[in-house]
Amino acid sequence: MTLDESQQIEDLLVIWYRYERAYMPHLGAPRVSPSCRSHDSGDVHQDAEDRDDDLERMKAQIIAKCIDELHYMHRAAIGVHMRNKTAGVSVHRNPRIEDQHTAYQAAKADLFPRLKKCELIKCEYA
Repeated sequence: MTLDESQQIEDLLVIWYRYERAYMPHLGAPRVSPSCRSHDSGDVHQDAEDRDDDLERMKAQIIAKCIDELHYMHRAAIGVHMRNKTAGVSVHRNPRIEDQHTAYQAAKADLFPRLKKCELIKCEYA
């Protein structure tokens, strides 16, 4: 894995982490009247920003499936690293992972072929 491919994985993990952090479970009453629940307005009023958001959401869902296939320690290492990255300092850690950086690099190496298979990584030599 080259440095450029490693950076691409980092960028994809940021997209995935933002998507996962934005998840809010449905609580309370529905937002739509039962009589209008099946109405679909389509993409009539969609602008470029909405299409970009849809693209990022679809990418994040694919990345989430790839991450779900990893060993649980690799998933934990990715989660801890992304929390530290968004915090800006290394304050989060997992007591079961002795060397956080090595575990994260191993997780990225394990994630690389999965993302490449899904065509989310652009390889220099291909």
